[in-house]
Amino acid sequence: MPGKPKSGPPYTDTPPGSYIVITNPWGMSHNIRDRSQLDANRVAAWAQLVLKEATGSGRVPSVECVYGMGTRDEIIVQFPQGTDIAPLLGEHHWAAFSRISTPDDPHSSCIFAYNWLKNGDPANRECALLPCRV
Repeated sequence: MPGKPKSGPPYTDTPPGSYIVITNPWGMSHNIRDRSQLDANRVAAWAQLVLKEATGSGRVPSVECVYGMGTRDEIIVQFPQGTDIAPLLGEHHWAAFSRISTPDDPHSSCIFAYNWLKNGDPANRECALLPCRV
């Protein structure tokens, strides 16, 4: 009798989008329970601005959704499939782009590619969907 299909890693299905993980996300409430659509909109707008600056101009892919990760201070951001996320990857010092930060502000957000093969669809994990409209 065949067993149940494997549902754990590696997740070999094709992801529906391009994903990034942001630690210490700029523009989001530090209290994870207080995060709202406004916070998600702010982060989505920032990510889109980084992509726009990297391409120079033209059409920029919009953020499809933002996932909160429970009690962890990181989020997962989904872009349309095929989005070049390379300009977003790395450390982003808040003082370099935020008007409310002082030049010596030590805060930064780190962005890395989401590991779909290991973690699968964030919608199927214990991630809260934060609606965003940008």
